[in-house]
Amino acid sequence: MAGVNDSNFILMEYNKQKTIENIPVIVLILSVCYIGALCNAVSFNFYRMSRKMRTSNFLLASLSFVDCFACLCLSLNTVTLFKTATFESEYLCKLISFTGNASVAASVLLVFLICVDRLFTICLNATKLKLTLTWAKFLNVGCYIVGMLNAIPDYFLTDTVDFDVIIKTNLTVTIKHCTDSRDYESIRKSNSCMKMSLYVAITLCLIVMYSLIARKVNISARRRDVSLQRTPRNLHNCTVAENDFDRQTACDVPTESNEIDSSIAEHDSAKSTDNPRIQKSRRSTSSTLGKRITFMTFLMTVVSIVSLTPYCVIKFSLSVKKYDFSLGLNLLYHTYIFNNFANPFIIGYCNTKFRAYGKGLFFRMCMKKFEH
Repeated sequence: MAGVNDSNFILMEYNKQKTIENIPVIVLILSVCYIGALCNAVSFNFYRMSRKMRTSNFLLASLSFVDCFACLCLSLNTVTLFKTATFESEYLCKLISFTGNASVAASVLLVFLICVDRLFTICLNATKLKLTLTWAKFLNVGCYIVGMLNAIPDYFLTDTVDFDVIIKTNLTVTIKHCTDSRDYESIRKSNSCMKMSLYVAITLCLIVMYSLIARKVNISARRRDVSLQRTPRNLHNCTVAENDFDRQTACDVPTESNEIDSSIAEHDSAKSTDNPRIQKSRRSTSSTLGKRITFMTFLMTVVSIVSLTPYCVIKFSLSVKKYDFSLGLNLLYHTYIFNNFANPFIIGYCNTKFRAYGKGLFFRMCMKKFEH
């Protein structure tokens, strides 16, 4: 009996030691996830309240909703860090794995869908091929379904596994850790290979699509430069168009229809058919907004790829068990949480109206708290 109590005491001390080592990772996950959930909720409400629900606004609202849910789910990973050696609940272990994998997969698929919308808008705007709002809703539901289907194998292949850990010389204790099950080893490897192949395929497709978009933007920019050289410059015929990245002059010259992004046209003022100069200025402003939202989605894609790559490499390549990760490796392994955290800040960087909305909401919350 005394031996059992000593073994439990040693196990608890080992778990306490691991928890102390994981405190920086726990603080990082909780702070990033809860701040990300709050900011994504603000972003979702901003796009949900748009005067006209365009395709791009709908997809960004859906992405914000998924990222908010993902941040809340990923915060549960701290349970496995608090109970590195004493994780007992098999169902909680499976739930953490399923919800985390499903939400992250759905988020990545939505980023891919947003990139497809950008490709249709920028490169294929002259054709009848485009992503309508109706199709976007159907594909949005499809992303949710595929995300859940992608996580079903993780639900069955994750379990509380027993490991024998040597703490001191001739002293071995059995720990319980939430990780990949030892059963169905061949199925687990096949599932890992399938996910890695899917991740690589999506990454390559994103690179190709943004290469085509960048090529189209460069060609349009060169044609505009040629038009500016052929058109007499008159400062009275130019209007200043505000851009979040710089301030540029939008001269009164014809603009290609391929550069116009109708998905964000609600940011323009009311239509006017009386003054052709206003119409041309509006087309130029719409072109600037189209490039801005394309740049925004490009940043989202880059952050998604960069944040998920270390996780994929560590999970599918290294044989080190998660309970035995060093602090640096543990921090690198959990970089995937930034995939769902960064998008609201990218939107705020690229969208002046969203920044104003967020600041106003924060100011009203502070005023209410001050009044009470």
